Amino acid sequence: MDNKLARLYLLKEHLNIRDDSAELVLRYYLQSAEDYVRDYCNRQFSYGEYKHLVPLNPLLVDIHYVSVYPKETPIESIINVEVWGEDTTDYTLIDNVVYVDISNQWTYRPRYILVDYVGGYHAPDSTDTPRVPTDLEQAVIYIASIMYNERILGIGRQNINTESGSFSLDFQKLPFYIKNILEHYRYVSF
Repeated sequence: MDNKLARLYLLKEHLNIRDDSAELVLRYYLQSAEDYVRDYCNRQFSYGEYKHLVPLNPLLVDIHYVSVYPKETPIESIINVEVWGEDTTDYTLIDNVVYVDISNQWTYRPRYILVDYVGGYHAPDSTDTPRVPTDLEQAVIYIASIMYNERILGIGRQNINTESGSFSLDFQKLPFYIKNILEHYRYVSF
């Protein structure tokens, strides 16, 4: 799976850094910003194969279709759909939503749906598509630049733990357009 959401050279350009003297720390802040965005948006954004499990309430009698909203969009293809352990072909993919027909074909009330699919984004420097969207890459770069500038100014806050380290970032203090970008990509389970 691709892991990068933003390119280092664009962060350097954004910060007007022309040499490689700060490259190690910039990589750290870029990775921290990527981790922050992944955590906040509740998504990996990486291209690959994923499984999405939807528990069903067995008491729902009149349900005919179940809408499944997989996390890692865009969805390239559906590998398999299971309804309570049995494969089914009674589904439709429309705009990254999998609609599964469970009407009357089951002699029992199914308890879950499992969608196995290929989706997500390739790294922004990849030749494959779909690539990380430009606005998402820009949000990561902006967040990394905040972390870097606060370090330079000596006001870095060390509160949030990410895979690449600790850093504090107050979401409420981010500019509206960055918050708007992150909210657009944020996954909220249904």
